[in-house]
Amino acid sequence: MVTLDSENIYNYSVKIKYPGLPAYLDKYFSFYTNSYPVIVNYFSGVSSSIDPKHFKTLFELIKESIDISNNTILNKAKLTVYYDWEFVEYFDELKDNLYAITKTSKFLRSSRTNSSYSDKVDFNYVLMQNQTLENVSKKVLGSDNFDNDWVDIAMRNDLSEVEYSKNSHNNLVLSLNRRSTNMDVRSVVDNISGEKIYGKDIDRILTFENDDLRVLGYKDTVNQSVSILCTMKKGDHPEFFELGVSDFVGDNLNAFAYGTMVRQLGETFSSDDTLVDLIVKVIKPTGTDIYVEFSVSTRLDYVVENTTNI
Repeated sequence: MVTLDSENIYNYSVKIKYPGLPAYLDKYFSFYTNSYPVIVNYFSGVSSSIDPKHFKTLFELIKESIDISNNTILNKAKLTVYYDWEFVEYFDELKDNLYAITKTSKFLRSSRTNSSYSDKVDFNYVLMQNQTLENVSKKVLGSDNFDNDWVDIAMRNDLSEVEYSKNSHNNLVLSLNRRSTNMDVRSVVDNISGEKIYGKDIDRILTFENDDLRVLGYKDTVNQSVSILCTMKKGDHPEFFELGVSDFVGDNLNAFAYGTMVRQLGETFSSDDTLVDLIVKVIKPTGTDIYVEFSVSTRLDYVVENTTNI
């Protein structure tokens, strides 16, 4: 472990021609002690506002860390003793820590970003056939006062009694409080805003696109998750052996425990907290398999229709 005594720091700063190194370290430790907790409190919702100076200091430190790295590369021939390379690794770690702090809002799944703030998560929603605004308020927004809160939805979307019809498929803009249980998602690391609640994933069929692995969009990620989960068997997941459907729930098709299979399928989908409301529509034997037709909804009421053979 590197020893941060003043003589070693001075010698290293001379070798890489960066005389401001001691001041950088003082600034870094002061930021980590005083500003970093403030940033965490802001993104976790403990405080409602933040002084921009904390972000200003963060970006100043990142710029300095880049300058230190560049000076180190330019003067690497002068690094001749073991502790020099310990310092190289140490300052690289400090730079990585600073970059990680810029992602704090994502790690804390906050709807706040480094440049803006909203206590609400806005998203688009298409009213389903025969669905009332009361139902939207209760099911989609999780309101306990849905008998009255539906009025707020109507007013925000300028819906009069004439314009609103249960068969009209109105396009709505809805808002959820960031602390709502409907937005309490732990399986996604991102700023929770609109469809970002679904997260993104790598295509299960590894494909290169623009010199990198292909990354799915938000809804394609949901569709892929559903496809993977509905075919998962017990023992497929190396960390959660009990997750999935049993290969043999009954001794034969006539004694097949359909209820147990549906329960296991529901438990599997519940492991992804972006998914809710599994509905099994068709379940029947087909040869040696059991054919299942089902739908599953997301937190934003996007419905995925799928089938699987078990």
